[in-house]
Amino acid sequence: MGNWLWNSPPQPQQPQQVLTDTPWRKTKEWSPEVKRELRDHISSLAPQTRGQLDVPFFNIALTGQIGGGKSSFFNSVNSIYHERIISGKSEVGITATSLTKDFRVYEINPHPDQPDSNPLPWRICDTPGLNYSLDTDCDVTNILKTVDGHVPDRFKFPSQEVLQDDLGLKKPELKDRAHCVAVVIDGSTFDQMEENMKRKLKNLRKGLITRNIPTYILITHIDEACVEVSKDVSKVYRSIAIRDLVHKIGRLLHGLPENQIFPIMNYKKQVDLEDDIDILLLYALRQMLYSAQGHLENKM
Repeated sequence: MGNWLWNSPPQPQQPQQVLTDTPWRKTKEWSPEVKRELRDHISSLAPQTRGQLDVPFFNIALTGQIGGGKSSFFNSVNSIYHERIISGKSEVGITATSLTKDFRVYEINPHPDQPDSNPLPWRICDTPGLNYSLDTDCDVTNILKTVDGHVPDRFKFPSQEVLQDDLGLKKPELKDRAHCVAVVIDGSTFDQMEENMKRKLKNLRKGLITRNIPTYILITHIDEACVEVSKDVSKVYRSIAIRDLVHKIGRLLHGLPENQIFPIMNYKKQVDLEDDIDILLLYALRQMLYSAQGHLENKM
């Protein structure tokens, strides 16, 4: 007699769990009221300085992977404050080289048609992305020069050269420098990231640490990184895939705290604003502005 009579039938494979039972990051409810509360609160965040310091705007420097959604972040935030999708101010696209060739300082004025309307008290400073095909770190060096305030608005970056020290402001003031840096990383391709890009991100992080500049990571394309998030953005903080991404990126970047790593979605195919997308963007922006204020306070 064979042993086949005693063999158990194969058990059906259990589906892999993709969502946690409770959120791994707690936030307020996902509602239009929370979105309005965040948007209005962020509108009121202005630099608080004293003495001889004159800083009219928070400066958030924006950099990261080419094609990661860097310029789309500004367009998405701009859309929130204009209450409609706006995609034309900062050029976006997917290409092997950065579409952003110039350093641009963008302000947001929610009511440009009103004669007494002023821009919001913070600016997003868009830099060319990090180029994985470059063996040298000249792009990292140039971004750090931008953070230090040496690069003027609309300056066109050379593709493979380190910027000269005398190209712009020789003695930039605090108002000319970055007060926070946001680094965009494509969450859908992180596991396939080239070692060259990992090195650049690490070296950029080291340079920002030595300058005591607060650093935030914006994880983009999260709808491609997790199918459940593509169905319902409000499930992002229950997604195991997104949680694991946050852990991996924090470890890569010299122990960057998880509360400085934000999964976001940019507007790329939508034609109307969505509250859940806005809430993710606004949470990230709020924390960056809080840290920018902390950076200024350390300079007083």
